[in-house]
Amino acid sequence: MVPEGKRVSELERLRTPPVKTTGTAMVRTMERVEEISAFALGRVNLSRVPVNRLSALARYGQLSKAQTIERAPEPRRTA
Repeated sequence: MVPEGKRVSELERLRTPPVKTTGTAMVRTMERVEEISAFALGRVNLSRVPVNRLSALARYGQLSKAQTIERAPEPRRTA
């Protein structure tokens, strides 16, 4: 969900990397890392996922917007 008055969802904001390489951008990046770390997601056992499939899913996740992933069919959205 996109909060009122914002242009992107919180997940999209966390997913999008910084554009500039300034000191201020680095500080914001570190704050973003802290926000993501607060979710305490832990590690997922991916040993049974074929390497090619994992690469394809990672590419899809990195290049897709949150809205696109939300609209994807269930197996792809969960992956």
